[in-house]
Amino acid sequence: MTTNDVISKEDLLLYKQSPIAFAKSGHVRIHDARTKRWVTFEPWDIQLNLLHAIHNNGKVACLKSRQLGVTWVCLVYILWRCIFDPVAHCAIFSLTGREAKEAAKRLRGMYKRLPQQMRPYRVTKSDSVNGIWQLSNPDGSDEGSIVYSLPITGGESLTLNTVLFDEAGRVKGYEDLLNRVMPAVEDSINNGTGRVMAVGIYDKKQRNKMFAQQIRDGQDGVNGWTSLFFPWYGRPDRNIEWFKAKKKEMFEQNGYSDDARKQQYPSTIDEALSPPESGMRISGRLLKKIYKETRPLVKNGNYIGNCIVTKAGILNDKLISEKERGNLLGVWDNSGYGDTAEFETVIDCPFPDHLWRPIHPAYDGMPKYPDVTIYEFPEEDKEYIATADPAQGTPSSDNSVTMIGEKATGRQVAFLCSKTKPSLHAQRSYALCKYYNGASILPERNNHGFAFIDSYEFEIAKESSYSEMRIIEGKDSTPTNIKMGWFTSRKAKEEMYHTFVEFASASSTPIILDKQTRDELETIDANTLKCPPDQKGANVRESFDDLAVAMALIPCAIELDKPRVGATTI
Repeated sequence: MTTNDVISKEDLLLYKQSPIAFAKSGHVRIHDARTKRWVTFEPWDIQLNLLHAIHNNGKVACLKSRQLGVTWVCLVYILWRCIFDPVAHCAIFSLTGREAKEAAKRLRGMYKRLPQQMRPYRVTKSDSVNGIWQLSNPDGSDEGSIVYSLPITGGESLTLNTVLFDEAGRVKGYEDLLNRVMPAVEDSINNGTGRVMAVGIYDKKQRNKMFAQQIRDGQDGVNGWTSLFFPWYGRPDRNIEWFKAKKKEMFEQNGYSDDARKQQYPSTIDEALSPPESGMRISGRLLKKIYKETRPLVKNGNYIGNCIVTKAGILNDKLISEKERGNLLGVWDNSGYGDTAEFETVIDCPFPDHLWRPIHPAYDGMPKYPDVTIYEFPEEDKEYIATADPAQGTPSSDNSVTMIGEKATGRQVAFLCSKTKPSLHAQRSYALCKYYNGASILPERNNHGFAFIDSYEFEIAKESSYSEMRIIEGKDSTPTNIKMGWFTSRKAKEEMYHTFVEFASASSTPIILDKQTRDELETIDANTLKCPPDQKGANVRESFDDLAVAMALIPCAIELDKPRVGATTI
């Protein structure tokens, strides 16, 4: 194909209607870094999938492996808009202004090499210093489609309808960038013409949580973004032999760690978004052993429960007699009818007017707080243990967390998690501990912990008849100087996580049932013993690690929950 090719009106109309047809036309050329030549763009299946997603959705986030030509695909779409959908106002953001301008340089090269019939507009501005490239308007004026090449600090005071965030997974201050740029394109997205593309690999050292959240939530369809993942095998010329060789090479080059390979050539989303194993306090292998994804029985204070469908209607599985079990049609969950031998959580039901929300007998006495999550109801013959990580209880503070575990195994069975003040947190924690057979509690003893302990002791004193309730004494407590709770210090945190790792390693069954708890433990840095900071530009604060701390304290609480000589119980 040359710039002098003659294109029929029918083909031109087809290219105007579809960026996929435009990409497959054989007229689009891209620069091959290996041969350093401009070659005809012959899109792979994953590249066509990306083009289709961009064309049909307002916001697309793409997590990718290296060298899949994803940026070229986004540039093809921008070029298509500039030619066939004028007047387009586009912006390309990358890690630096230089990289953004390099992307715009590619765009100019692509336009220059199109056949004359596909270049109906003259270039009216090509300012490589300020990063502006503009075509003429269909009415003949100089101000037509325009492309801005900008660093991540730019983008204010623009009106846009097409935006590319290149290397989004490596951008520092990505959330600030979104907050600054998205208002510029929001109106066009709302009227169906705007397009936003966020593409890149996920930098495990940078840990851009906002980009990871776009991918995760987009997969679940809950954030308005269409999420795509392109693994290493999305490229047609790669096979398992190539992958094994690349994995071995990178494993040896990176200190016998697989982190770099998982970042650059991931096989799954979980691999791509997982924190680096090197430098983490708790290994991914250990967490995989002790975590079992489980649906809660109670979420945000609401009973979810287990239901089955019978000819007579919907009944709780605990209340069905042997006679009634002969009339089962099946279990209902969000995917339809399942095996009658397994009772899945009800997500949706085709008979909402007949739905009787099943009630487990233990639910009646449960503290029905909006921040309570329960995986297992208490059983009379079991002992339970509790921990607490109190916080200030303001909108900008950490979460206040109370964790309940089975004392014999350390398995997580319930927790409270919300932004509540120490006094209210203590009140709710007392009620939950009482519900779990009078579980003893080990709170963190810090600035907010002291207020929590005072309020919790007041709750105990109010109900002196229930004498089994107690706060566990700390390791630094003595018969003559009793100190309630776990003293918070750097040394104590090291001991806490060391105790947790030893306890978890010896566990023969899963002890973590909540995904968010698992995720927080997974990101505890070995040096700081904290979760990594959110990427919020200048407004950097620590990520939440409250569930992680409360869970890690469970083995310490089990170890310390023993009556001491001279100790008193309120």
